[in-house]
Amino acid sequence: MANESIILKFKEIVTKRGELDNALGAFVSLLYLEKQRQKDSVNESDRLYKTAEGMAKAYFSRFDVGCYNEIKVQVASLNLTEQDIRLILSKTLSEDGYALDSASSVEMARLASDLMEIVPNESILDFGSGNGAFLCGVEYNLFNKKIPACYIGVEPSISSAPICELALATLSCFYDLRQADGFSQPTPSYNKGFVFPPVGLKLSKDVIGSLEHKELFNSRTSSEWAFVLKALEGMKNGGKLIALLPESCLFKDADTQIRKYLLDQGLVEGIISFPAKSMVGTFKKNDLVVLSKGNASLRLVDCADLFRNLEIRSFNDMAVEAIRYSYQEGNADIIWYEDINHEDFSLVAASLCAARNHDDETETMMFGAIYNFDKGSPKTIANFKDSISMSPTNWKLLSSGNIIDGEIDYDSMLYVYNDPSLEQYEAVPGDIIITTKSSKVKIAIIEEQLPYRIAVIGAMLILRPRGGANQLYTKLFLESEKGQRILAAAQRGTVVSTLSPAILSSAMIPFPPLEEQESFVADYRIKQEEARAIREKLKTIEEQLEHYFDKRIQKGE
Repeated sequence: MANESIILKFKEIVTKRGELDNALGAFVSLLYLEKQRQKDSVNESDRLYKTAEGMAKAYFSRFDVGCYNEIKVQVASLNLTEQDIRLILSKTLSEDGYALDSASSVEMARLASDLMEIVPNESILDFGSGNGAFLCGVEYNLFNKKIPACYIGVEPSISSAPICELALATLSCFYDLRQADGFSQPTPSYNKGFVFPPVGLKLSKDVIGSLEHKELFNSRTSSEWAFVLKALEGMKNGGKLIALLPESCLFKDADTQIRKYLLDQGLVEGIISFPAKSMVGTFKKNDLVVLSKGNASLRLVDCADLFRNLEIRSFNDMAVEAIRYSYQEGNADIIWYEDINHEDFSLVAASLCAARNHDDETETMMFGAIYNFDKGSPKTIANFKDSISMSPTNWKLLSSGNIIDGEIDYDSMLYVYNDPSLEQYEAVPGDIIITTKSSKVKIAIIEEQLPYRIAVIGAMLILRPRGGANQLYTKLFLESEKGQRILAAAQRGTVVSTLSPAILSSAMIPFPPLEEQESFVADYRIKQEEARAIREKLKTIEEQLEHYFDKRIQKGE
């Protein structure tokens, strides 16, 4: 009987009378009990046997008194092999509705165990092991590769920990499960580990105080880092820890000191960045942070680019192999620690890509040394609804909607009545305007001397040159591939991205001598004029071709 058929047959038996809440423990218990039945001798007084029997009886007795014994007999009739039991257990824990996120999926277990490069007889820690889905997934992967290991679980939940232990016992592997709060005791020593912290959990002062490096935390530090640092305390030399974190942990200002510490200690081996909506259980972006000792650079795999090139839409088997290959076979980007922005030590993919994108032969200067950075009014058009004028006044409002294809549509801008408060947000000819909250960053230059004044609204940025830069050269650079990476590195937020003026102004931008910039722009304008002339000629020809037959007939040709 095929493996997939065995899974369906088992599920059909255990759900024949219906499926109630909290079924997972009963289903895992049945697999454990069947494994015990297949042995030559069964110790029914054994603690785990009694736990499994009690859990299964309590669940199935809610249908009828004889249901439990009947289902045990039917499961036994399947004649499950050891491989069948492993497969059913892995699928039951990770796919049948009990795992609500990708962290516990068989795909994540396979990817993590491959990235950890586990060798025989190593210890593997899951810091927050839950019902055992991840550890069992890793065991399933390693069993097929004939790599024995010892599995260590730390889980505080009194309902999840027994299920995890029964699952590991069913696999007949070496394990050490600790039903305890991981912060209340020393972290078990391990070779390879995994931690998927609960998102945004509020931690007590006692929890933070239990950490070896509690001085890195403040009241706004992301709680996820507490789980990572606590897990790191047990990592052996030559070990490796993989953490699955929301991307906000990699750029939030409140977490800067922790990222700095990890880099100072050479602990960040790699970053694998997942695009939004690619992982089950969250619409936000997540990143795998690979931690080991003795690093001076990190490997970066940006899955947004990887998935796009391979037409992968989600975290599936194809994605696992693509990520593993990119990370381990030398195709990952190499980012040296010394090139990482030392202002905020951001570890997001865009920031890291920007770190390696300066031309060695071109002088780089801090953006804020070349341009003044000012913010437009935080108000939007809606805030000015009572100030809109149908007749010309001294002021017009410039919002992101007035910037189309890199040009300002001055005619679409609205007049407003005179308001002295607008003066602090005024833009003048020569200023560069950059949107901060649009899905795609828009950039435009105010090039015309106009009969009215312009007030920038919608929290856009106003860049006014200090000298040493040509505005069009700057705009063209920011619209280039390298410039887009620098802009992306300055964006913050996992749902709505906002361009940070502080980060952008501190970015190092390649500014050659002014005469070189102006020569570059002159060549660009020649090409631009040639393109305009070609478009005009094409437009004329297209007009001639329109109804060409009718026009020729009318002329008698």
